[in-house]
Amino acid sequence: MATLKIIIRTDQPKKNGECQLSIRVTKDRKKSEMALGYYIQPNDWDNAKECPKKKYGNFHDLAIFILSLRTKFNEVLLELNKKNEPFGSTDIIKKLKPQKSDPNTVFSFCESHINRVRTQERISTASIFKSTLNRFKIFRNNIDLPFSELTPLTISDFETWLLSGGIAKNSAFVYLRTLKTFINEAKKLEIVPESFNPFKGKSFAEYRRIKTKKRALTQEQIEILKNTDFSYNEKHKLAMDIFLFSYYARGMNFNDIAKLKWSDLINDKINYTRSKTNTPFIIGINQNIKLILDVYKKTRVNNNSYVFPILSEKHKTPTQQENRIDKVLKQINKNYKEIGDRLNIPAFTTYAARHTFATLAQKRGVNISLIKEALGHSSEDITRVYLEGIDNSALDKEFEHI
Repeated sequence: MATLKIIIRTDQPKKNGECQLSIRVTKDRKKSEMALGYYIQPNDWDNAKECPKKKYGNFHDLAIFILSLRTKFNEVLLELNKKNEPFGSTDIIKKLKPQKSDPNTVFSFCESHINRVRTQERISTASIFKSTLNRFKIFRNNIDLPFSELTPLTISDFETWLLSGGIAKNSAFVYLRTLKTFINEAKKLEIVPESFNPFKGKSFAEYRRIKTKKRALTQEQIEILKNTDFSYNEKHKLAMDIFLFSYYARGMNFNDIAKLKWSDLINDKINYTRSKTNTPFIIGINQNIKLILDVYKKTRVNNNSYVFPILSEKHKTPTQQENRIDKVLKQINKNYKEIGDRLNIPAFTTYAARHTFATLAQKRGVNISLIKEALGHSSEDITRVYLEGIDNSALDKEFEHI
């Protein structure tokens, strides 16, 4: 009988404390190991369950990877047993080892692209890419395929598999759209010809028509939040300051708020680059923003320190920062639920501040092009047009009284 165990090698930690995960195969009391290439902090790993703890930032990606690995292990055992020949732990490991990288296979190309994105410190994007690839691997029973075998039928079967497996339509859309992004990147790098199109005949119109639940607060609810004293609870106070800051700062994303430093505040302007699109933004510091900033100036360490107490100097790597942001975001959204219950306001999240800003600005008659520019919601080409044609002072004037 052969067994598979996922272990964390704490004997050789990296400088940041992360330790590599390995698999240990035991057959006839003989053991063989293979490194997986995944690194994780020991306190994020559950030794008893042999899986990451749910608080781990990339929990779902790693959990799915481990599931696919166990599935492959069982398939390898079945294959070796069918041969009716003796085999040991090393034979199993050899079968579990990934094949040599071939840029013309889907899995290998996607993995290499994910690594390129990670080196650009686009951690959130890499996470979405990795999650999509993991889903596709499970669909394929972890069997790679050349691009030439990626056909419209494969895409159709993948879509059916996603939806029949209980995946929400919005999530299925993300996976399909991301898989198409991989293919477009392969075209750019001339891995496949420009004419290659496994999405031929596939329309995303039905997904784009899906209406998401309205998350905007009313002007009356904003006034309630503005006029409530949250000093009774430090966590509620921070959560509400971040919510209102996002609302006043043209719907600034939570990720960007977390990374905002005092050095980004120059001459009564906030200068930052949106993490999601790498687009630069300049926002005038109006009176409402100033009042919030004045609270946190009291604890400012230096000009290079973070404005809000979300990140600190100990969060050095992009991965550490993303994990920390994800952890704090969950706690803050929990605080919003508590605040909503207390003030009789329907459940809201950090995203509601962004959505509320757009909705109330539109009700005030602000030109839709200005709102799109402020949020950075439009496509890259359209956003570029807006950036070239709109003066930031016009935006400041339009939004200074919200």
